[in-house]
Amino acid sequence: MLPSSLLAVSFLVVVCTAKHRYDRSTRESLTEWRTTECTVLNGEQTEPCPSPALNGAWPCIRYSDLCNGMRDCPNGEDESPIHCHFHSLHRAEMNAIREKVHRLSLALSRRTSTSTPL
Repeated sequence: MLPSSLLAVSFLVVVCTAKHRYDRSTRESLTEWRTTECTVLNGEQTEPCPSPALNGAWPCIRYSDLCNGMRDCPNGEDESPIHCHFHSLHRAEMNAIREKVHRLSLALSRRTSTSTPL
């Protein structure tokens, strides 16, 4: 039986090698490169769609337009079930983190306002 450290190293080598082969073959097969840089629209950051429109342009959509029930990207990727599942989990986690930071901030401000100066 192999020691666990040797097994772990072997696993990492196989995974990294497979990833390198995939990345290289993917880069070599790409014929179109997205050159669009999205900007801020009405105070909200925008991101490019994963696929271009028929005219070859890469449309940009706002974060709030993701998974809103309306197809904003040419192939509707912004409404795909897999993407929207990830997006909803990400949004929920970010909201939980935001709430924890807010509670910590309130607790810290209460603690500092009730402490007496030296």
